[in-house]
Amino acid sequence: MKREDLIVILSLLLILEGYLGDNIVPALLGFSMTVYLFMLRSKVNFDIRGERIVKDTRLEENKIGEIAVRLENKGENAVVRIIESTENFEISGAPYSLLEREESREFV
Repeated sequence: MKREDLIVILSLLLILEGYLGDNIVPALLGFSMTVYLFMLRSKVNFDIRGERIVKDTRLEENKIGEIAVRLENKGENAVVRIIESTENFEISGAPYSLLEREESREFV
């Protein structure tokens, strides 16, 4: 059982105690614990930095070349997918990837 599960069960029991008893204090405490958990889950902190690294400096027009994309995650864990929306440039086979906190990864 995780700490979060214990807090959810405790808050539900406090709300039930406040409902069944004649005291509003446990119900308010249980409701405030539920609001606290909701605020923790809704917090989002994205800070992902990326750069393109061209492996071969001699590229020809209409020929396929390889580049590497290095992504660095400075925020919370995030699922990323590389999408490039420029003209005459296409990324093939870019899957979804999990970047954990403080992780740096290179995609080819």
